[in-house]
Amino acid sequence: MKSSSPSGFKEPVISKGIGKRWIFERSVRIKETKATIKTSSMRYVDIGFASLLKNRKQLEHFLLQNKNFIEAMGPVDVGKGSPDIVSRMSVAAKKFGVGPMASVAGALADLCLEEILSRGAEFGMVENGGEIAVNGMDRLLVSIFAGDSPLSNRLGLQLTSRDLPIGIGTSSATVGHAKSLGEADAAVAICDNACLADAAATAIGNQVCGPDLHKSISRALKKVSKFPDLRGAVIIRGAWIGTWGELPQFVKISRSFKKDDELLFSVMNRSTKTSVTELRSFE
Repeated sequence: MKSSSPSGFKEPVISKGIGKRWIFERSVRIKETKATIKTSSMRYVDIGFASLLKNRKQLEHFLLQNKNFIEAMGPVDVGKGSPDIVSRMSVAAKKFGVGPMASVAGALADLCLEEILSRGAEFGMVENGGEIAVNGMDRLLVSIFAGDSPLSNRLGLQLTSRDLPIGIGTSSATVGHAKSLGEADAAVAICDNACLADAAATAIGNQVCGPDLHKSISRALKKVSKFPDLRGAVIIRGAWIGTWGELPQFVKISRSFKKDDELLFSVMNRSTKTSVTELRSFE
């Protein structure tokens, strides 16, 4: 249904979590922002929505007076009195050498999650444009969308409490309108929060270039392994996948979107070793 404001809501979804927990979920749209919030009650969903509105408004006001912040392809310094979301985006851009707008979706997700948890929610997950911030949940399966790659939505990260808090960012040269200088179908970054992961994913994706898919992924992983504050990375290009760092449990997802019993790359789930593999058969 549509609200009377410019923001759109989908009907809430209530599902049974692990143990006695119930999960309340709702998707919202505020202009370019398309977000899904999962938490312990609808009250906290509403609090999260209010956070998205507030921080978007502050950012929009800042951007009206700072056009260079929008167009910059590299880090931009901001003043001490800048809104929190602007400061976070500026810090993330400096860490990974990208423009500050590369982390806007992740920054909004972080601020939303922090707000609902600070107000008393037991747990929360905020997904905003593919960037994800999670804390307090017992388990969550995150699939990786990689456009026309045969691996798209067939691989996932099985998050457990030991992985949290976590931020997951994804960049793609073949999906969506966000600009990428590389050729990855999906470049996934794992960081402590979504703002950093959003910026890191852009930086990772920018490194994936060249006609040889294996070499392009290997070179990119070698470079990004030196990035500060990056816990792990996944790159998908065609039928090739490369991984590096401290990743959550990697799983194969069946076409019915249920997790298979078979686990992929189980040996390297907690290893910083780099691996690049072509998955020719994936049924």
